Amino acid sequence: MDHQGVPLRGAVVTPDRSTPAMHDAPRAPAMHAMAMLRPRRWLKRVAAACRTRLQARFLGTVMRVETGEPIAALTFDDGPHPRNTPRILDVLERHQARATFFMLGCNVERYPDVVAEVRRRGHAIGNHSWDHPAFPHVPACERRRQLAQTDQALGRPTLRLFRPPFGSLDGRSRLDLLRARHQVILFDVQAEDWLGHPAGQLVENIRRDMRPGSIILLHDALFSAEQPEYSCRRATIDAVDQLLATMSDYSFVTVPELLERGRPEKTFWVNPGDPEWIGQLTRIDYETDAAIAE
Repeated sequence: MDHQGVPLRGAVVTPDRSTPAMHDAPRAPAMHAMAMLRPRRWLKRVAAACRTRLQARFLGTVMRVETGEPIAALTFDDGPHPRNTPRILDVLERHQARATFFMLGCNVERYPDVVAEVRRRGHAIGNHSWDHPAFPHVPACERRRQLAQTDQALGRPTLRLFRPPFGSLDGRSRLDLLRARHQVILFDVQAEDWLGHPAGQLVENIRRDMRPGSIILLHDALFSAEQPEYSCRRATIDAVDQLLATMSDYSFVTVPELLERGRPEKTFWVNPGDPEWIGQLTRIDYETDAAIAE
């Protein structure tokens, strides 16, 4: 007989008439312990689920928007760029599309006319830090300075959108962003246009993962790159043109517009980044790389 009182296969059990029936017998102490463990495990699972939901609600990062409408948001990081950004603006205008530009404060200060043109054409602007550090690898005071200085350069926007450089966040940097009242926006589609892919490959990468409510990551400039030649944005500009031309059934809107037309899908995002890889990247000079974009 096994430990639960069930006859083993092939065993012959002779009941003892002098003792109570088996189902009337008191359970062994081990059985009581097991019974007590079950609700504890259930409570732990409930507590973990509640913690995950609270983290997503208060510290969550927007990855996409849940919607049935054929809409998506194009986003561009690391700008503004003196030549690439205006070219992308022309492509967007030609296809009647709007986008969101996550700008670096050092470039906002350097190219104010480009920033003004982005605004004039009806696009949204977000904060991408001052000079692109990985937030988990800088002190809290530096993170706060990066946010505040960029906000000031942008004219202290009322809608505070932030995208972390390299997509890197940890719990401490996320709390800093919460205190600064910035809504963190990531993405669910990556074109991978920082790797020197041709335009056709970029379009394929986007179409493969895009769905209603997607937020798409692109770059109108590269602050740093694995290879200097990757800073050329010709492929990105061509890819945006091709994508908009072939997906006329979709509407491409700004991130704020997308957030109003569906339920934001949030996750508690933790990605400390790879400091060794980041340290190997080459810093790009926007003035000297502008000729590459011709």
